[in-house]
Amino acid sequence: MDYVLYNMIGVRSKNLSMEKMFKKKIYNAIRRQVLPQFYIKYLQPRIVFMTGMPRSGTTLSMRYFVKHPKMTLVKSTYNNNIPLRSIAPRDHIALEKSTRYLRGLPVLYNRYGNQAWYICIVRDPRDIFLSLSETDIHPEVPRTVKFWEFWYNSWQGVFKFSRKRHVPIVWLRYEDLVVDPVKIKRAFQIWLSLPQSDLTSDYDSDQYYAIPGRGEDWKANSHQQVHQKSISRWKSNSYSVEIRNVLDFYINNPQYIELMHQFGYTSDGYTTPSLQENNFPQLK
Repeated sequence: MDYVLYNMIGVRSKNLSMEKMFKKKIYNAIRRQVLPQFYIKYLQPRIVFMTGMPRSGTTLSMRYFVKHPKMTLVKSTYNNNIPLRSIAPRDHIALEKSTRYLRGLPVLYNRYGNQAWYICIVRDPRDIFLSLSETDIHPEVPRTVKFWEFWYNSWQGVFKFSRKRHVPIVWLRYEDLVVDPVKIKRAFQIWLSLPQSDLTSDYDSDQYYAIPGRGEDWKANSHQQVHQKSISRWKSNSYSVEIRNVLDFYINNPQYIELMHQFGYTSDGYTTPSLQENNFPQLK
């Protein structure tokens, strides 16, 4: 079907890059009108894509949520162009996580439509920056004051997507998961209409996502109880002047302050979020 649709579009232009972009827009517009995954509202997804900023707790969240008999952990579904019917048993929901998807939700939607649901992990950006500053992983994220612009723009893209495409998409605060994982597990299973199962504070320690020599959760594997100590690390007075200048940079930008307040982060710590987006509710 996709091959037929694409070849039906016979636009020709002297500017090949513009022609390709124009054909792709038409192609996606037609697909959203004729393919069932774009107009059927599913009671359960075939796959849940989990994403968030790097070092925001996506790996920990994935390990908690995949511990359910009806969940199947998958990897690189989109990159390898794997059909959804092939990734998990028909009565299972696949779960895949990647921080790259935070800026690529429209791409996922154009391929999978309403068959895919989304969960975004939010963490205090000051703690994200500190965690990033301790590793060279994720070089695409600035380790300077430019970090704040990257963080802000990433979430603005998610808001735009949630308002434009009315698909099930929720956000979860990392701190809430760490404090009460059982409560958040229950909320996650209710969201997916799954039977309640394995409501404990345990999480899957399988090294499925490990990178040779250094897994994505390298820090969690090298320190006991690291997650309990990972909240409000930015409050410490032990950081250098250079680090502290980056941590406090948001104070001079009203947009950054407002977004932090929406997610419930303040100059003192974290509190009740003020975000009231019907198309982007909080999982709690």
